[in-house]
Amino acid sequence: MNTSESKTLGRLFGVLASPLWLLMSIPAVGNAQTTPAEGIRPEVFVSAGSGVVFLGADAEIPVRPNLGVGVGIRPWSRLGIEFEFNKNLGRSGRYGSVATTSVNAAYFFSSRRTQPYVSGGIGAFWSDQVYLFRIPLNTRLAGNVAVGAVIPVAAAICVRPEFRAYLKRDLRVFRPSIAVGYHW
Repeated sequence: MNTSESKTLGRLFGVLASPLWLLMSIPAVGNAQTTPAEGIRPEVFVSAGSGVVFLGADAEIPVRPNLGVGVGIRPWSRLGIEFEFNKNLGRSGRYGSVATTSVNAAYFFSSRRTQPYVSGGIGAFWSDQVYLFRIPLNTRLAGNVAVGAVIPVAAAICVRPEFRAYLKRDLRVFRPSIAVGYHW
C-alpha cells in the first residue's frame, strides 16, 4: 500500500469513526432521562458532520463539513418517517458543491430511553460541477441507508449520532453526523 492510499484510508476511517465515540460515551445520560410519551411525536433536528464524496473509483476523497436540517414524525413507538436536507460546505475542484435531500423510514429497536435505529429511503443528490463521461450529474435519484441512535439529554431534547450513505452506481456520499433534535 503506498503513502497516498494510506492517507486516504486514514482520512476515511477518521470520518467514519468520528460519531462512534458519542454512541459509546453518553448512553448513561440518555438512560437517566424519563421515557418519552406515547403517541405521535413530531421532531425537528439540525445536524453537523462530514460529507465524503466518491465518484467512480477515485483515489482522491474530498472531505467537507456538512450541515443538515430535518423534520420527522413517529406515529408508532418504533416506526418513524423523516424528511432531511443536507449540504457539503465549501467546494472542491472536481466535485463542486454537493447537497442531498431525502424521505426516509426509520425503525427504532427499542422504545426505551436510548433508541438505536436503522433507516432507509429515497432522495436526490445534486452537484453543480460533477461530470461523468462529459455528462453533467446535476440531479440524480439515490437510495440511502443509515444507522444511528436517539439519546435523550432533556425532556424534549435529544442527541442523534448517525452514519448515512447515499448510494448511486457511480456517485456515493457518506455522511457521519451528530444532530440535536427537539420533539414535542
